[in-house]
Amino acid sequence: MGEMTVQERVFLCVRANFEFDNEIMFTAEARLDELGLDSLAINEMLMTLEHDLEIQVYDEESNKLQTIGDLIRLVEAKLDASVS
Repeated sequence: MGEMTVQERVFLCVRANFEFDNEIMFTAEARLDELGLDSLAINEMLMTLEHDLEIQVYDEESNKLQTIGDLIRLVEAKLDASVS
């Protein structure tokens, strides 16, 4: 199997850290608060992604996250910046 996309990694991280039922389908439009993720849960997820992907997310960036899509775009931007 090839490398996972950023979207797949984010979805996997959300499922692994927060024990969502596998029948729940995530979309980029899914709101973090509607998934039951509060600021502490979001920070825990970000710490996992930071460790796994060797990126750094600042508080002012994480405070702007509202949807899974926002998170995916932030991670993609961090990964793009680390390659440059």
